[in-house]
Amino acid sequence: MDTLLSEILDKLKIINKDVVRPGSLNESAYEDLISIYEYVMKKDHFSPNEMKEIVEELGRLRAK
Repeated sequence: MDTLLSEILDKLKIINKDVVRPGSLNESAYEDLISIYEYVMKKDHFSPNEMKEIVEELGRLRAK
């Protein structure tokens, strides 16, 4: 999961990677993370709104 998260944040060019730290995601969020990963990897460009929504969704997957 940490590798997937890292690749998503790299592709989005997120500077503040503390937004979602590796190891902070729920194990039950794996399927959701895979969906986000596949979506991010197939696109070349993201609007600011798309980036915001993706980061917010990643934030929702954090362990409580």
